[in-house]
Amino acid sequence: MFLIWLFYALPVTIVSGSSGSLYLFANESVDSPVVATTSGKFAGFTIRQTNVWVGIPYAAPPVGALRWQKAQPYVVTDSQNDIIRNATYYSPFCPQIDRGDNTTGPFNENCLYLNVWSPRTPSSEPNGYP
Repeated sequence: MFLIWLFYALPVTIVSGSSGSLYLFANESVDSPVVATTSGKFAGFTIRQTNVWVGIPYAAPPVGALRWQKAQPYVVTDSQNDIIRNATYYSPFCPQIDRGDNTTGPFNENCLYLNVWSPRTPSSEPNGYP
């Protein structure tokens, strides 16, 4: 019962970590900043004063005939242009040799994704940097 009350009483953002764990940020904004990219439109999340978008594709999946080839542009279909896709979950890691750092999956060949962190408020500096 307390857990249910917690979710109703506090604004929260839940972030999925790369190892599959969840992080809970209480008293954070729950708005969804939207960004338009060449890969389509994506809704992310805000933590403190930072907008975050994770799992944005930047190239076609390197599978099948594209395996071991130069990365090809990600093709956005007409139906994807009209929707805002969820960019709040990390995508799988690229397969790698185990170096003993206890990195756990999920792993997948389809791993060409970007994670982007941006200041919530644009910079007032002429060069645009914070």
